[in-house]
Amino acid sequence: MDSKELDALRKFYRVRETSKCVNFFSKYPLGEEWEINHRLILEKVIFSDTPPIEKIHTIHEATIFNVHNKNDDLKKIELEWWKEYLMREFSIDLKNHDPLYQDTITTPKKAQIIYHGKRFSNDFFLKFSYMLEVSRNINLDELHRPIILELGAGHATLARLMKIRFSRCKYIIIDLPETLFFSYANLRLNFSEARFMKCTTSEDLKTAMKDDTDFIFVPSFLTEEIDSDFLVDLFINTSSLGEMDNTSIEYWFKFIQDTLSVRYLFLANRFFNQFSPLSQGWRVNQNKCSVLLDNKWDIIKWELEPEYERCPYQEVTGPRIQSLIAKRRLEINRAASDDFYYEDWYRLYHRNPGEEPPLLSRSNNPLHINLTTDGTIFKIWNSIRISANKKNIDAMIKYIQILEKNFPIEEKYFYFDLYEKVAGEKHPSAKKWSPLKLLKSLAIYVTYKIKLKTFLRKLKLYWLMEKLSTLVWGNYTK
Repeated sequence: MDSKELDALRKFYRVRETSKCVNFFSKYPLGEEWEINHRLILEKVIFSDTPPIEKIHTIHEATIFNVHNKNDDLKKIELEWWKEYLMREFSIDLKNHDPLYQDTITTPKKAQIIYHGKRFSNDFFLKFSYMLEVSRNINLDELHRPIILELGAGHATLARLMKIRFSRCKYIIIDLPETLFFSYANLRLNFSEARFMKCTTSEDLKTAMKDDTDFIFVPSFLTEEIDSDFLVDLFINTSSLGEMDNTSIEYWFKFIQDTLSVRYLFLANRFFNQFSPLSQGWRVNQNKCSVLLDNKWDIIKWELEPEYERCPYQEVTGPRIQSLIAKRRLEINRAASDDFYYEDWYRLYHRNPGEEPPLLSRSNNPLHINLTTDGTIFKIWNSIRISANKKNIDAMIKYIQILEKNFPIEEKYFYFDLYEKVAGEKHPSAKKWSPLKLLKSLAIYVTYKIKLKTFLRKLKLYWLMEKLSTLVWGNYTK
């Protein structure tokens, strides 16, 4: 990638300043964290006087798209975990596996885990697992030139692995202009012989779809000009929808389900995470990324917290993730299981509505929850997806309340709104804020800020700690 191509890539970034782009983001705003911090960091790196490979290294170290282990001892344990998992789940022997499947020089040395001369990192292992999961459940090899579209590719680790696995594919990346800069640079450094197209108009996209272009880069605002017959064999989004405002999330699901003609879908986004309403209240406006799938999908694979998202040896762990693979169908899918109404938790809830299970009982704190398609969460989620009604939405709210400990689950507020829309009345447990509730929230916030429990522990005032826990924490979600 020479200086001429780098200058052209910087020029491409300038679409960020066009009226179409500005208007798009005024309708579908980015998160505050992105606009205030991440965008400025990326822009600074884009125009810095450094070669492309150093720019990518800088973004890795800025932890915008992923967080790497910095502890060498922890890296060794992490490697052993991934070796065992990949062998058990996919029969992958890292030592003897195809050397194409490893990190490249675009991953900084600080992030690398070296094993038998191969470079790995936690970002690589996660994206490698995504690719293997897709490959195992979707047969794209039967297509001569599969079209893969990824929304929000970051610095394109997954895109690189998908292109290695499905070498004949045409890969489209839709993203923010500042992020497209880095996905383009990373892929160009790794696929020097491939054909690339940067689109600034819808005509550019149409041209790239007709010729032999391998990688197509599309700024988000151009999606408003894409025709409804645009065929995509596989649509991918991982981790970015969950960080968007609900208005933006709704736009993208409409784009996936109404504008595009999508055959298969792979999503991995946050679901069933708890938050503090006082210090993280904005999460209520970013809670729709895993609940807007319509009833024209057949679910091939669904899992909450899949094992590849749960490596315990990473220094920083992300949110709880819902992973799903689905196939589009022409007619409405009406096949949903409602057998969750016959489960013990639902029957007991109606026998003693609102009553907490007795302490020291197995119902008081469930230790095992099935997080696959055989489990309660999926069955209720899927029932609502196929045909939302007062009864199944109420069941989801009640099950969420059973699982909540101290802090509410983000999607509960979505289901409160959906219940009111379907039933024409508020859910009985959708209480308005009261002075007492506000006081409790303030107490929690202050407790966090001044580390009150740590202070009381040093003074050995354990009785007061227990009293505070009962008053403030125990009843927080009631």
